[in-house]
Amino acid sequence: MKTPTNAGSANSFGSRTWMILNSPFGLFLLSSVLLSGVVRLYSDRQQRAEKERAREQEVVKLATEFDYRVTQIRYLASHLLSAGLSEPDRVGHAVLIWRVVIGEQAFQPTVPEYKTTHSLALVSRLKLLGISPRGAGDIPDTLSYLENGKDASWHYDAERLRRAVAALTEYRNGVNHEVGELRNSS
Repeated sequence: MKTPTNAGSANSFGSRTWMILNSPFGLFLLSSVLLSGVVRLYSDRQQRAEKERAREQEVVKLATEFDYRVTQIRYLASHLLSAGLSEPDRVGHAVLIWRVVIGEQAFQPTVPEYKTTHSLALVSRLKLLGISPRGAGDIPDTLSYLENGKDASWHYDAERLRRAVAALTEYRNGVNHEVGELRNSS
């Protein structure tokens, strides 16, 4: 049971606290704490949004570059697999496929920052940024085949080349789908 002294001291503590908080200094203190908290929340939210925008921009650039390279490889492979291609043209197309895959100096990427960037580096960076569509596990082997799978006279096995192009196309389509979802969610 509370004694009148305890009730009075609790009441006096509450009224004293209320009086301090209701004073100009108390109101200043409360408003500055509240204001700094709101400003901090807003700043953190802005930073997260900016990081997400930067991530999205990088993902789009990487996906665009990879899409461009797959388009180039598909075009070159279709000519390489066609009948009636002369031996110098066949070698030339195989060399161009190799240049696209490794990002060789003579290859012109979509943006200069990807000059001399291996296609596998694009895939790895996309994965680090959270873009990893179904079938992505086969892509390193596929790119390795396109880089190293030709024989000494720059000939690719036709069936393996078709499978490699199909795997790259499927991966590219998956990346483009995930990028589309990323853009729609933001």
